[in-house]
Amino acid sequence: MVNPLLTRFELSLAGLPQIIGWATPVVFRRRSLPDKWSAHENFAHLAHFTLVTQERMARILREEAPLIERLRPDHEPALLRRVRRI
Repeated sequence: MVNPLLTRFELSLAGLPQIIGWATPVVFRRRSLPDKWSAHENFAHLAHFTLVTQERMARILREEAPLIERLRPDHEPALLRRVRRI
C-alpha cells in the first residue's frame, strides 16, 4: 500500500531542478559569508537528511515503538562525505 505522507515527502523537492538549473558548480560552492553554508552544503544537507527522514518515517509506520536517535549534522559521516563528493 502506498502511503500518501511518504509520497508527498518524496515529491516535495521535484521542482528543484527548475529553480537551480542556471547555477554553476562554482556558484553553488561559494559561501556568501565565511561562517554560513554554501548552496552546495545546504543541498548536501537537504539530500542527506531527506533520506534520513524517509527512513525514520518508514520506521515509525512499520515499528510499534521505534528508537529514533537525535540528529547531529556535524557528526554525520555520510553527510560529511556527501558534502565533499557532490
